[in-house]
Amino acid sequence: MADPNIPFIIRQLEIHQNVFTQILTIDPSFDVYWKPETSKWCLLEIACHLLDEEIFDFRSRVQHTLENPQLKMPPIDPVGWVNSKKYMEQNYSTVVQKLLEERNHSIQWLYNL
Repeated sequence: MADPNIPFIIRQLEIHQNVFTQILTIDPSFDVYWKPETSKWCLLEIACHLLDEEIFDFRSRVQHTLENPQLKMPPIDPVGWVNSKKYMEQNYSTVVQKLLEERNHSIQWLYNL
């Protein structure tokens, strides 16, 4: 029997997709590289992080849990991704578009399970 919370959870992901759209769709003149402090992330880094979390944390870990619950989760390095994936060299608009596409992909994947 399916968990009755699953449709609620998927709906929350859909709502958050709309929130991401509203928050991350910005005026092109906005400085996506601005940081409140050098140790903090700029908007570009945050968008890149959200994209990587969608693909390499959320979706891959849910899939791992469903398919291999007895195995240890593979490690991830979200803080290290900032440099290893060259977040500061990414195009903000492209990253946001990809994030929204990947969130939609996650939602559709969950509906199809």
